[in-house]
Amino acid sequence: MQRLIVSLISLAMTLGGFAARAAGDTKSEQLLAQARAALGGDKNLNKVQGLSAAGTYQRDMGDRQLSGKDKIPDFLTACRSTGVPGEWFDGVEIAGPLAEFEGADRCVPSPAKPGLALIGDAAASTDPSWGCGLSKTLLDVETLSACLLESDDWDAAVQRYAAKHDEHYGKLHDILSWMTELMWSGGPEADERRARVLPRMNADPTGFPDASGQGPFGPCDEQARRLILGLAL
Repeated sequence: MQRLIVSLISLAMTLGGFAARAAGDTKSEQLLAQARAALGGDKNLNKVQGLSAAGTYQRDMGDRQLSGKDKIPDFLTACRSTGVPGEWFDGVEIAGPLAEFEGADRCVPSPAKPGLALIGDAAASTDPSWGCGLSKTLLDVETLSACLLESDDWDAAVQRYAAKHDEHYGKLHDILSWMTELMWSGGPEADERRARVLPRMNADPTGFPDASGQGPFGPCDEQARRLILGLAL
């Protein structure tokens, strides 16, 4: 199980670290080197990096069919169905409880009233698989603080915060929806699109959305959408 966790983390770093590497940040390369060593070399690492999403496990929001001890066999079957080597799961030991949760993406429009402002997940939550929740919370804190410092009229300040929050969240929501469509859609057409888009994004991320790096301050216009969905390649 430890090898599986390390492998999935390395996949996430591979997909999320393109912009950082293009900017000269070597931290992601160092992390990949550690993952490579843990997996036993490039051969096993390449298996992770080249996985197809055709077997992706998806369920509708609100479904909890993989929660509880009696669902562990079903959970392992679902993991194997994603296309990873089956031997990764041989002899696994259960180390904790099993619970399935929805990747909720919800928001409170204009999350402020006189004397009250919501931040973080209370204002809007994003799919946790993209790892943007804490960054968004810190951005909310910074934005609210700046608005409060600009004026003694705090009721007006929280309304300005709410407007900026909705703008930031709306852009991030668009980016994550495009990334979800790219990465988690199944079938031959989706596989073909990933085969075109991911190498291009890895080679030159200019103009592509950068959910984990720049978030709502990076590319998120129509051109960015066309790039990430392979419509402009």
